Amino acid sequence: EVTFNGIVGGSSPLASITSNAGGSTVINSNITTTGAQTYNDALSIIGGARTLIANNGQFNFTGGATSNNNNLILQSPAGTSMALTGNLAVGSGWLNLKNASGTTGTLSSTGTLSGSGLLVQNFATVNLNLATGHNFSTLAASGIGAGAFNYIDQDALTIGTVNSVNGLALGSATGSVATKTGNLTISQNIATTNATATALILNAGSDAAAGTSTGGEIIRSGSPTITVGGTGTAKLYTGSLAGSTGWSTATATTLVSGSGRFRYNSDESSTGYSKILSTGLNLIYREQPTIGASISSASKTYDGLVYSGTPSLTYSLQNGDTAGTDITFGTSVISGDVTNPNAGVYTISAALSGFTNTLGYFNPTAASAGSLTINQRAVSLSGTRVYDALTGVDFSVLTPGNLVAGENLTLSGAGSVVTKGVANN
Repeated sequence: EVTFNGIVGGSSPLASITSNAGGSTVINSNITTTGAQTYNDALSIIGGARTLIANNGQFNFTGGATSNNNNLILQSPAGTSMALTGNLAVGSGWLNLKNASGTTGTLSSTGTLSGSGLLVQNFATVNLNLATGHNFSTLAASGIGAGAFNYIDQDALTIGTVNSVNGLALGSATGSVATKTGNLTISQNIATTNATATALILNAGSDAAAGTSTGGEIIRSGSPTITVGGTGTAKLYTGSLAGSTGWSTATATTLVSGSGRFRYNSDESSTGYSKILSTGLNLIYREQPTIGASISSASKTYDGLVYSGTPSLTYSLQNGDTAGTDITFGTSVISGDVTNPNAGVYTISAALSGFTNTLGYFNPTAASAGSLTINQRAVSLSGTRVYDALTGVDFSVLTPGNLVAGENLTLSGAGSVVTKGVANN
């Protein structure tokens, strides 16, 4: 085992470091080199927050590195590219990858980085987009220049605050942040002045396919803003309508109900809509909702006539979308036992055809059924007789009332009255 104690290369940077102890290397200090820092055996960084500076920007963690839950800064000089190899885990600590200043240079890593928080600062281009993803809970960035910011996480991620830096300040770079599975929560501002069609792409659950509502949602927590350049387009790929919360009052993001900035049945590799996206923000769901259609129910009291009304169809859409050029309602054929005049409950259904839309909805072929209820008609009985000291009444003295015109009611049998005295019963 090799252990570095005290400040190494502080007043005069070492040319480089290469460890190959055949077991492990321990760093209990800050280290500065002009050349690469290469750790070929297992590296353990201990003793609190540490800073490793490589003036050529090369850090090789060939044997894997851990920081025992301590915060760690990896730094290169202004304008220098930084390249990391090997896996690096900081546990419950945060990792800060930074150029000393400026907004130039490229950051990349061929190994998996993990920890509680990741802060990236002062690069033009950031390529932390391993296909297998990195693994942090929170992401923040500042001082990004005119290139591209690309990051993929293995599971749930929050764009939030790391070491007092809030959100993603991406300069004029394009931005792409994705989780392979799990939610992408936005709790701090995201801003780029990039004005291209790929200015900003946020993707929750990139492993899930279009048409699959599970796998990850984009959630807006609090009141963060998301901005792109004047003619830039932001694509926010999410899972389900119910789970993608925080947007209904998001006036600062323009994703308000009725804005027309919503699409469905799509992901980053499959487009289920044909309408061109708006400049600015667009929320794109993997879920494919169906254009809702339901038949109104009706009721009447028996009158001997066939129901003369016309059942109506009611349509429902998502996110304040409305019928028009992008959604057209087709034709309907109403069916059901609406020609029966007798009392009872009858189902009304409708077959639908000819529906079209350009937003990614599923076009319906049938409406939710309604019903026709014909209630029984109340009939009255009245009559008179001469007092006979009896409570029994023969139906022959009674006349039915409230009958439908032209209909008769035949009575037979006998009944009784409450009292045999002279009175109205």
